Amino acid sequence: MHLGKFHFAISTFRNEIKKLETPAKIETLIQTLNQIGANPADPGLALSFRESLEQLRQSLLAAPLNDPHPTLSMNLDSIGARSFIGARLFERVKDVISANQLAPQQAAAALQQFSSKINKFYDTIGQLDDAFTELGVEYTEIEPGENEIGISIPVEEGTKTLKDLSKKANNWHNSLSPFVELYSSDKEPIKLRVMSSSDWQFYLFSTPPVLLGISMCIRSVNQILADLIHSKELIAKLAKSGTSASALEAVRADTDGRLESQIRTLADDTVDTNYKENDAGRKNELKNALSQSLNFIAREIASGVTLEVRLIPPDPVKEAESEQESPDDNVDRIAHVEELRKIADEIHNNMEFPPLVFNSSEPLVLPGLEEDSM
Repeated sequence: MHLGKFHFAISTFRNEIKKLETPAKIETLIQTLNQIGANPADPGLALSFRESLEQLRQSLLAAPLNDPHPTLSMNLDSIGARSFIGARLFERVKDVISANQLAPQQAAAALQQFSSKINKFYDTIGQLDDAFTELGVEYTEIEPGENEIGISIPVEEGTKTLKDLSKKANNWHNSLSPFVELYSSDKEPIKLRVMSSSDWQFYLFSTPPVLLGISMCIRSVNQILADLIHSKELIAKLAKSGTSASALEAVRADTDGRLESQIRTLADDTVDTNYKENDAGRKNELKNALSQSLNFIAREIASGVTLEVRLIPPDPVKEAESEQESPDDNVDRIAHVEELRKIADEIHNNMEFPPLVFNSSEPLVLPGLEEDSM
């Protein structure tokens, strides 16, 4: 966990709970339930309760923290915060009410007890945020006009050496380097922004075209792995159905062969589309290098590594306020910001894929590249 990003996470959570006003909405539910208990024949109270519950539902289901980016999600999940906001919180409220639905006053008492737990958690978050701010604890998040590649590698404490860390970092450097040559006009290398060490987390930055290229390939690799997992599930079902060992081996070989072939095709197509130089030899070398890179990335994803690519486009109003511009400069700036906004949207869409679910008795073993070859 990076402390600056954790500080950002709790501050973001605190700001969201202020906007949602969840405690006040829950208090309205509690009051209405008590009124129903005292006047069970009043149909207006039942209607009022349903309306209040629906307002709470709509508020919590629209909360931005229902779908945080991976680093923010990991930091919030590390303290159980996402169960106190958004859709997860609404399900908990609904469960409390459902468990006591035949006795409104009992439901009100149970909801009051749960509300106290929510308020205590919110107070703790506020105190923590205030303490971090007062002590000057770093606060790290990318700003408008900045970008980030996040790599989070689960590591069991006490099992790795500094040499392992160096090797892993070098492998990632090598795997991302072909994207710079393919997508960056100035060939500026991807650079380290910050890192942390509980999980090995690297936060890098590069140019928007490089980020876009990486995001497109990550999306494609993730889809290839999802198809592989589906194939492994089918193989497991065939094994349970009594399919012969020789037939199963043929299916496994075909599955592994398709994985290698699909990644190679992805690498070739990416280079053919984006390599601009007239150097057939270097083009072929890049295809081999990118194929190795994508195999490495596929294996890292399959082993539980979390990847995120984000670009926050500049704020055109703030940029205009900070610069003295001619009319032509203003037009160019607006066009540039709009181009970055489109790239940011495309990167976001590329990274919006469902998480891989490893639920097969068949282990997900990826053939091909060894780490030492990177």
